[in-house]
Parts: sequence; C-alpha cells; structure tokens
Amino acid sequence: MPKRLGALQWQGSLRHLPPDQYRQPPRHRQSFHNIGVSARNRDFEKLATEAVKILQRDPSMENLDDLALATDKSELGRFMVTKNRSDIGAFRTSQLRNIDITGPYMHDGSMQTLWGVVDHYNKGGEANPYLDSGIEPLALSDREIDQLVAFMFALTDHRLDTDNRQQMKIQRARADKQRPFRGRDLAFRRTLAFEPSK
Repeated sequence: MPKRLGALQWQGSLRHLPPDQYRQPPRHRQSFHNIGVSARNRDFEKLATEAVKILQRDPSMENLDDLALATDKSELGRFMVTKNRSDIGAFRTSQLRNIDITGPYMHDGSMQTLWGVVDHYNKGGEANPYLDSGIEPLALSDREIDQLVAFMFALTDHRLDTDNRQQMKIQRARADKQRPFRGRDLAFRRTLAFEPSK
C-alpha cells in the first residue's frame, strides 16, 4: 500500500508543473534544470565570471573539458557549454528507473539516500537566482516522504530485487540516523529561503 500511496503522492508532487510539461515524453523531462544542489556552497556569479575569462583566453575543447570536469567550475553545469546565464547550475534531470541502486545521488554525489533527495525537493532546493522556476516547496509530511521513497524503490527492475531490498535497508538505516537536507520550515513555508536565519 505505501508504494501505491507514493505513486499518488508523486503525481500530486507534479502539481506545480504545467500539465503539458509532465505529460511530455521522458526525453523532454531529461532536460537541464537548476534544482539548487550546487547553490549550497558556491558563488555562481564569481564562478561564471572566472570561467568566461578563462575560456576567452583558451576556448579549446580540452580546456573546457578540464574546467568542467576537474575544477570547481563544474558546479556551473550546462553554462560551461552554452554560456547562457539561464543555464548556470543546470544539470540533466535523470530518469527514475532503478534509481535505488544508482546512488549516491545528484551530479556531485552529495546525497546518500533517496530520503535525502526527497528532503531536498521537499524544501524547494537551495535558493539561488538561477533556480528553475518549477522548483518550489512541496510541503510533504514524513509519512508522505516515506511513501514517495517506497514508490521510487518500486521502480526498480524485478531482476534486481535482491539489490533493491538491500539498498532499501541501507538507505533507511542512514536516513533514520541523519537527514542533512531536511528543511521542514522551508517545506511548509514557515520561513522563506531568502529570509535571514533566526
């Protein structure tokens, strides 16, 4: 039953998207978005300015690859290729099939559990000027988060059942000990992301 409720919750969590967007085929949803992962520890303006200056001096593909893969400029995401401000911090959105066995999560591996991922989305990501307009607090209760995670685990191929069950136990144990991305006040809009901490 939790998986079914999680599926319903998943559909409900799409309420902030225009209907034409969540009805698009999966390839459309795998486009690039700033979901607020990189914003936690980075000054996007400074990084973008530095990257543009470096690439003006040496616009070679080798230099671009080096900057995008081996330096802190990697946090700029799609911007490194397009130089469009709207692409700052934007990364490709992954599909959900077999997601439980593909951790750690996010482009930088910063989230160890699916509970952490859902906590991140639940609070509306990390506020930044380039945050995708579709990212906003979801106001999910702990029970709804558990149901949504159960649904995500249910998306794993049945041939991986053993790995799936093992990952569920490991991730549940981690989530029971620590939930570093949880932000209940942000999720329920008791505080707003741009307000100073109290």
